[in-house]
Amino acid sequence: AFSSPGLLVLVPSTTTTKTTSSIRMSASSSPPSTSSTSSTSTTFAINTKYKIQPKYKSEFLKVMKDVATKSETSLQYVVGQGYDEDENTFYVHEEYETRSQYDDIHCSTKSEHYETMKQFFDTEKPFDEEPTVDMFALCHDYDGPHSSKTAKEGEEVVCLNVELCIHPTIRQEFLKCIRQNKAGSDNEPKCLQYTWGENGNEPNTFHFHERYVGEDGLSAHNDAPHFKVWEEFAGEGEPFGRDPVVQKFRELLL
Repeated sequence: AFSSPGLLVLVPSTTTTKTTSSIRMSASSSPPSTSSTSSTSTTFAINTKYKIQPKYKSEFLKVMKDVATKSETSLQYVVGQGYDEDENTFYVHEEYETRSQYDDIHCSTKSEHYETMKQFFDTEKPFDEEPTVDMFALCHDYDGPHSSKTAKEGEEVVCLNVELCIHPTIRQEFLKCIRQNKAGSDNEPKCLQYTWGENGNEPNTFHFHERYVGEDGLSAHNDAPHFKVWEEFAGEGEPFGRDPVVQKFRELLL
């Protein structure tokens, strides 16, 4: 059974693996556009999946901690780890005010910590497979993590990165449904973040990043009325152009 964005209990984090450009190639991708969604947001976001060789895991986490703690110009930098058999797979969500801000950091040597990361990736070849990189422009005004809602010390934050490719014929219905889902999710006590946007290189391909306080927060989202509306939409006909990609991971406090 499939339910998303939000419900991952029935879908393992490795449901679908898609082939995309490596992180070194991603910087040359075309900037996403939000014109077709009537959004004025210029916020640029990236979801990345890294599958690391076990012997490089400690060094990888050291590099990512350095980046996460020194990324002063990013709006958000989240690093997470897959569950159980997926423990050598790591997920990153980044947000920047604009695409050009991202390029200034990643495509030049202005940032020492990003240069260190690039050198590690280029010289050590730590990956079991090439990273997958999804770049997208937010389809809503930037709201970031909800500052009024935080996980208590010791509580796990469950994160989701989702990709949905929908048929153009149901685009408007999809947008209406997802906007409603976001509005409802933003009011959930244990939903820390519900961010979504469209891929600038692949029209009608949408990416999501969601954060919940523990499994209880995720379950509450799955049981919410607005999510039931989404489930009904996703279950009618065949709205998806290809299989959804759903990834579940826990946020790391680096």
